[in-house]
Amino acid sequence: MLEGVVSYLGSKPKRAMQIILCLSVVLILLLIVILSDELNVWNLFAPPYPDEETPLTLTADGVTWTMDNSHVLIVNGSYFEYNHLRFIWGEDGPIRKGYWGGYVANDSEQQQLDMNSSATVEAGIGGTSLDDAANWTWYDLVIKDVHGDGAFTPEDSITFRMRSTSIVPLVEDTVYTFAMIYLEDATAPLGEYSCAVHDGKFYSWQSDTLNWNRAWWDH
Repeated sequence: MLEGVVSYLGSKPKRAMQIILCLSVVLILLLIVILSDELNVWNLFAPPYPDEETPLTLTADGVTWTMDNSHVLIVNGSYFEYNHLRFIWGEDGPIRKGYWGGYVANDSEQQQLDMNSSATVEAGIGGTSLDDAANWTWYDLVIKDVHGDGAFTPEDSITFRMRSTSIVPLVEDTVYTFAMIYLEDATAPLGEYSCAVHDGKFYSWQSDTLNWNRAWWDH
């Protein structure tokens, strides 16, 4: 029987080529299915970072934390005033590592934000360099108080802004952590969130990388 098949194919080379091509396509598809199953077993197709709904969004030069109704916290019947908030920003990646933090606003900036009209305050936090003085990144905190009530209420935002001389401010596959706490009541933190950019996509999630038991806001 096999000899008959070989003889038949030998007498019809075009037909033989079509059959070989069809069998090759079937074999390739079968290999793709098998490899896909194997890769999924090892979670190679899983997202590189968690992707959750958070108050963080990616901006052109940093990350913005926008207050919304689902994240509002009220202590003693009032919202958080900016000069009672303490923040921390962490970076963990191939280019930059470290933490920057402090008060969200000083008393003078608090007065500017509490004038009963929309206000924006920008404050420099500091900077860091890599290998040489020409490669610097500066950090700013930009507060936008939409209602001008001096408190972090819905629609208001706090942006951690990065300005760099030679590299993209937000580096791919660097994990950034943004946390804030209300100093008048340390039991009511605004929370801790992390974010990262991978292949141009922004990921953010609620994280627990900071040591809240050791009161990071006091250091």
